[in-house]
Parts: sequence; C-alpha cells; structure tokens
Amino acid sequence: MYIKASTDQVMDALATAAKKEGFAIDEEKDTRMTVRKGSLFMSIMFGIFVVYAKADAKVSEADDGEVKMVLDWSNPWWQGIFGPMRTKNAMKGYADRFEKVVEDAGGEVVDRKDK
Repeated sequence: MYIKASTDQVMDALATAAKKEGFAIDEEKDTRMTVRKGSLFMSIMFGIFVVYAKADAKVSEADDGEVKMVLDWSNPWWQGIFGPMRTKNAMKGYADRFEKVVEDAGGEVVDRKDK
C-alpha cells in the first residue's frame, strides 16, 4: 500500500485502526508494528469459533514523497478452510479502517493491493 503521508502519520493511523478494530498492539517500533486479534490458545481449542489474526506492518519511505506500508499476516491453517477466511475478513476490515483513518487525517492511499 502506498500512502501520501509521513511515516509518523502512517504509524499513528495503524495504531488508531488497530484499537478501533479490536486488535491489540503487541510490539511497536519506529517503522514496524505487530498487531493481534484473538488468542492463539483459544483459536486452537475452539477452532473456527474464535478469530485469530496476527500481522506485521512495515513502513518505509518510497519514491515521490510517498510511504510504503506492507501488512503481512499468516493464516491459521489449523482452523481448516473457515479460519483463514475469517482472518482475511478481519485483516481486510483493519486495512479498510486504516485507509479511512489516513484519509480523515488528510493523507491519501494512492495504491492498495489486497492479498
């Protein structure tokens, strides 16, 4: 995803979107953030009834004053076919909320590719 905003604005938007979508921030550094929704233990015990998503966001400077943000996550394979679909929906909701927060702050998402 390419954004017309500063690195700090993108990191703030990631944190705001995480809180609004019910994600916990596990780790935050200058240009990296790890967010999580749900519990790994609960997702293993109760399968598809519990959403589990853990994602790493990496932010870096790109050309033309834009910022590149990569949101990378893995699917909970132990939940069969429904777990990965629920994780994908949770991550899509997070990305949509992130985009809205960026736009509300005066930035612009220039290019977005969904996984």
